[in-house]
Amino acid sequence: MDHSEEQFQNLIANLVPRVNNVLSQQDKVPPIALLLLGDGDVEVVLSVSDEENNLSEEVNDLQQCLIDKAREKAAVAACLCYPDYANNSVVAFLENDQGYCTKCSIPVVMGQTLQLDLEGIAIEDGMTFVFGQYDP
Repeated sequence: MDHSEEQFQNLIANLVPRVNNVLSQQDKVPPIALLLLGDGDVEVVLSVSDEENNLSEEVNDLQQCLIDKAREKAAVAACLCYPDYANNSVVAFLENDQGYCTKCSIPVVMGQTLQLDLEGIAIEDGMTFVFGQYDP
């Protein structure tokens, strides 16, 4: 199996329960970022705001924080996730330090509570958003 694929599966496996936990309590998902470290640990970075900020601004701020933390922690892969309310889904950009990247759109469905539907995941080409922004 491709090392990138393993890294991205690890990040998605860590992302889904966190988002589902938020959705079990509220219908708004804050931008969330994950860093996969070289030793296999996953660090979570949340966008926490007391104000009603523009989602785009929150994602940009979180991205910059992720870039800084990736450099500081020598991360090997990253995930930046934010809600796509227009399409009733969350978008997760995944990238590793080897330049591989992908974009996943995961639908939000109603079960006993709102939750992510991994069976409906759509995967397409992504873009660099962390490791392409600095020289690791």
